Amino acid sequence: MAQELWSIPKPYNPMPEFFEFRLFHIRIQGCDIDLSPPCLTLCYVVYEPYQHLEINSTKSNNWLGYGWSGSMPLHQTRIDQEGSAVTYASIDCVKINEYGVECEIFDGDLAVALASLGMWWCDLKAMQEMGLETDMILKPRFTLQLCPQLPLPEFIKRKEGVSVHPSMEVYMTGCCGDDVPEAITRTKPIIYDSEKVT
Repeated sequence: MAQELWSIPKPYNPMPEFFEFRLFHIRIQGCDIDLSPPCLTLCYVVYEPYQHLEINSTKSNNWLGYGWSGSMPLHQTRIDQEGSAVTYASIDCVKINEYGVECEIFDGDLAVALASLGMWWCDLKAMQEMGLETDMILKPRFTLQLCPQLPLPEFIKRKEGVSVHPSMEVYMTGCCGDDVPEAITRTKPIIYDSEKVT
């Protein structure tokens, strides 16, 4: 995923932008809440030496090689019976620079979703041509791309009698280098194999 989303080269920036966030939450709607696990695992992965990643003030050792990662638990914080939704959250302090970081969310060994967080430097038209969501127009800003993964864990698979359309929402809050509070969110529908058009 990283190679696909970060294919646009970026020049070296001696004063990079930073984004520090203290809340990462994922809400999964339309799932079987009775089967939902008490905890998921959130992994942060860096692929390049110029990517910056700090978790609770501990900096990643990018020189250890391709694909260094740090992981933390996402604890179940809320169950919505009416919306057949479950929310998981982490309040660990994470700091990245403009070159971004990859996020992988797991239920055991099974990937639930992949996300890419960073600062996009292409313009609106270029992002549309790449098929990416465009919530910035002129000024580059930190933004998030989200991709649910297949096969799905049992608790996310469609449950008979649940009318809510399945979806995932990732929500993050923090601040950029100028200490201005910022919230980043992205919602994606979950499309099952049986719903795909061939």
